[in-house]
Amino acid sequence: MATVYGKTRPGQGGWADFASEVDKYLESEVDGYAVTFAMREHAEKYGLGENDDRAKKARKRTQRRLIAIVLFPVLFVLGIIVSLFNKGLGGIMMFAGVLALVYLGLSGFRSMDRRINKDKENKAYVNKGLEKQVNEKRRAEVERLVGLARQGRPEETGLPEPLQRVSRGYLAEERIGEMLEQQLPDSIEVAHDVTIRTDSRSGLAKAVDGFDDATSEMFYGTTPETRKFGLAMGVIGMLGELSRKSAVTANADHVLSTAAGVIMVDTKHWTGELSLDENGQFTAGPNHAGSQYREKAARTTRFEASRLNRGDVAMIILAVVGGTVRGGRIEQHEDGQIPIIAVPAEDVPRVVTELHNAGRLREPIPMSSVAANSPGTEWYPQS
Repeated sequence: MATVYGKTRPGQGGWADFASEVDKYLESEVDGYAVTFAMREHAEKYGLGENDDRAKKARKRTQRRLIAIVLFPVLFVLGIIVSLFNKGLGGIMMFAGVLALVYLGLSGFRSMDRRINKDKENKAYVNKGLEKQVNEKRRAEVERLVGLARQGRPEETGLPEPLQRVSRGYLAEERIGEMLEQQLPDSIEVAHDVTIRTDSRSGLAKAVDGFDDATSEMFYGTTPETRKFGLAMGVIGMLGELSRKSAVTANADHVLSTAAGVIMVDTKHWTGELSLDENGQFTAGPNHAGSQYREKAARTTRFEASRLNRGDVAMIILAVVGGTVRGGRIEQHEDGQIPIIAVPAEDVPRVVTELHNAGRLREPIPMSSVAANSPGTEWYPQS
């Protein structure tokens, strides 16, 4: 079995994204999973909200008042009697009785206020309970639908076809990760769901990076003119920081460290037959609607891989599900680019093992070193 680097399980990030998309779909498209104006208006009429909970709270308030009614005279009278023998203890008992009386007074005022504002408070309370009830109902449905998708039964979810297709891709990613863990030798390290932050910021925001190491004198200034300049740079810096946080993120499904070097495995849910055209580019055939996206997707995957290990990646393996690969294996080599091998998903462990056995490294690079050499990425190590 391969050595697993990190706590992230195969497909974990993908399923979290899928659950979020299902939640958004239910809230915006399916009746009963979002609080509407009509539901708010008729919540009390249809028994929605927390009426039972309110009744329990009312009973507890009554119990506390009865206790206070009993305690006040008992403690006060006992305090008077005890004070004849022990003034300190008697005073404490009388003070406790007074506190019980104060509680009764405050509780009474609160009760009157509640009666005066009954309609307003009822609506607010019921609406609050309604929000909670509907959200819990939606969360339960999201869990049920995600569970069906993870069992390989997306057609039973009733979700739109695009969401079903996405779930098949995440399921394939999860199963490929499990195959890699179980079928690869223990000398290979594998990491799952590595987040890659790609830089899609504007030229202005990128330029701000050039000021990251600027001196404090430059920003705070020693003269009024330089202080104004520093203020302007501070504003630009804040804009740049906001832009940094909105940079696009991608995901490396599986990263492996082998004797052949670092290998990235990416799952592609591609229908049709994958092949190379006369220009050596990926295609699904002249009549397939997805042909124009195959090569673009491969180039995007190449760019993502270039963010790993400072670009020193030996191979990208595209694990194809939902379609076929002409000849069972396709290799694409371009000058100065990371080579790509496309194979059916079930063949990925075998191909990785072949590359590993033919590798020239005495031993694989520690995955911790690969992570350290991958700026702009997020890994999840054990410690």
